Amino acid sequence: MNYHRWRISLRGEGEAGPAVVVECRSVSDESVTLSLSLTKGFMKTLEDFLSAKLGFLASPQRNEAISLLLEWGSSGSPQGTPLTNAEKFAIVGMHSSLHFKLYECYNDNQSVAMGLRAHCELNRRLKKRLVEVMGPAAVPRDEWDSWDEAVFERFQRKYLFLR
Repeated sequence: MNYHRWRISLRGEGEAGPAVVVECRSVSDESVTLSLSLTKGFMKTLEDFLSAKLGFLASPQRNEAISLLLEWGSSGSPQGTPLTNAEKFAIVGMHSSLHFKLYECYNDNQSVAMGLRAHCELNRRLKKRLVEVMGPAAVPRDEWDSWDEAVFERFQRKYLFLR
């Protein structure tokens, strides 16, 4: 069921009763129209929650976010909304692209791990040559200057499947 239209009126803090009250509702084939009354404190909490989760929202975006909260957070339907085939394919497509991106990142890490020892040795030789030419003040000290064989082995165990 889609929650397309709703109106919110704010109640004062001191008024008794629950934080959210459904004043009026009408149901059609594809939508529900709700008239809600919220306490000002609850509305502030809701806006704080939305801004923390989603950042600054313009009014139409805020309305859409509140509609989603009403739809997915509604206690009236304890079971999740069934997904259409298009939504299922979209989710599978998103996950498969994430898996492919993960695979690409892992391959990049493997390439770096394989060449790490050779690149560090080349870097050390270049720094040694720079010291000879320009003096020790010209050479910056980096984290990887102190790496030993144990560090290279750790990276290779993590990213390469060697026996």
